[in-house]
Amino acid sequence: MSFQDVRTALVLSYGDGQIDDEEFVLLYDAYKSTNPAYPYWEFGDFCWEEYDSSEFEAMFRVKQEDIPILVDALRVPETFKCGQGTICDGIEGLCILLKRYSIHNTV
Repeated sequence: MSFQDVRTALVLSYGDGQIDDEEFVLLYDAYKSTNPAYPYWEFGDFCWEEYDSSEFEAMFRVKQEDIPILVDALRVPETFKCGQGTICDGIEGLCILLKRYSIHNTV
């Protein structure tokens, strides 16, 4: 059962009078997820080729035409499977890494 499911059940229980104000406040606050909900379904698939070359270089600090060379040189696998179950293709994984390293003080 997810935190959201528990919170929904608490609201229903409170509305039905099964729990009082104090119980509701304590339990509702205790079942708060530390991970914010991310609406991934609102975003399209990543396509590195759709970026303008100057925008791409500003975001990833490499030239767009160098991506296939980097994929070969670094022997990037076809797909990545992250610990939480996310699967992405090799170029997307490389771009995630490049983006991470392009931001100062994040490594």
